[in-house]
Amino acid sequence: TGEYVFETVHTSEELEAELRNTTRKITTTVVHWSKTHSNSALTARDIHVMHMAAQTEALGGDGEALRKLVDLGPKGGIDWHYVIKRDGTIERGRPLDIESGDSVGFTSNTLHIGFVAGYSAPFGTPNSELTLGSASITPEQWKSFDQFLEAFYKSYPGGEVLGYREINPSSSGPGFDVSVYASGKYNK
Repeated sequence: TGEYVFETVHTSEELEAELRNTTRKITTTVVHWSKTHSNSALTARDIHVMHMAAQTEALGGDGEALRKLVDLGPKGGIDWHYVIKRDGTIERGRPLDIESGDSVGFTSNTLHIGFVAGYSAPFGTPNSELTLGSASITPEQWKSFDQFLEAFYKSYPGGEVLGYREINPSSSGPGFDVSVYASGKYNK
């Protein structure tokens, strides 16, 4: 996994200190979701594996593609810097000092965070595609997202927070208008 540690962020103070101490200039956060079902208890390590599989496929899907990806070290793998698990736990993904991969776009001066969310129905539920939306985000995840936003705005008072669908119109993630949420709740 290179420099990835997939550790839990335990406190708001820890998160704020981490954001303030990154060596990269940060101006923007982009919010994603895993677009998975309500019974998908994914971790940052799981998202890492999913992103590595997608990156390997994009590089040709063969053994040579996997070698290229491994050669990238921590520049390959999970594109998100933080993952908000279904229980509200915030886990570290890509180290903050490393920009996200090109597949997520908007990489310079940007950190990426993602919800383990998407469908509010368990996998296997008939017509579960009709349940895609923000109702899949748990109350614990909302609380952690607010904790993240408070730390982000303390660290970067003029910072901008966007949903992935704002930079990639073909995406539905993260299922709500992030700019409107941040504007309404934090006057940003």
